[in-house]
Amino acid sequence: VEAAPHAGLTSGRSNGVHVTVLPDAPAIGAVSTPGPATSGHAASVTIGGGGADAGDTIAIYDGHRLIGSATVAADGTWTLTVSLGVGTHALTATQSTGCDGRHCDVFTSLASAATTVTVYAPPAPPSITQPKPYTVAVDFVLSGRGEAGDLVIVYDAGRLISDGDPAKLGNGAASGIVQSPRMAL
Repeated sequence: VEAAPHAGLTSGRSNGVHVTVLPDAPAIGAVSTPGPATSGHAASVTIGGGGADAGDTIAIYDGHRLIGSATVAADGTWTLTVSLGVGTHALTATQSTGCDGRHCDVFTSLASAATTVTVYAPPAPPSITQPKPYTVAVDFVLSGRGEAGDLVIVYDAGRLISDGDPAKLGNGAASGIVQSPRMAL
């Protein structure tokens, strides 16, 4: 920095100032809708975004816990698939520069705005009330309880025998006629 000349005089240069420019915080642009958690109590979620600097690293956090990272593609996009447990998650992302051949200083952006993702537990399996024993193949009523609004599908030794009817689940009770020439219960 030099002072403007005054009457033809110019000052000497001031002390130098070091300025660090951090990369922009990446935006989480897309999050897949997680299905219900599996028996391992986790669901797979794909997170993605764009507008980042090619070659940089995107780190994804669940709260303050690092859950994965991805390298930004040449077109500025990135995706990462992570496993999230049952519950509500606040996901944020940071962008870090890498070595460019001349420098190897790594600078990391501030965190992005949080994106909320909720993973639900699968519903409990329905219960079945044991039907009365029959000695000949006849139609009978199979009843039980399940989650209101859920679809109940009935199998006989792995073979589908009833694809369910959600209209029969209005109050959490399910009943219907199940036809099977041989029913193994």
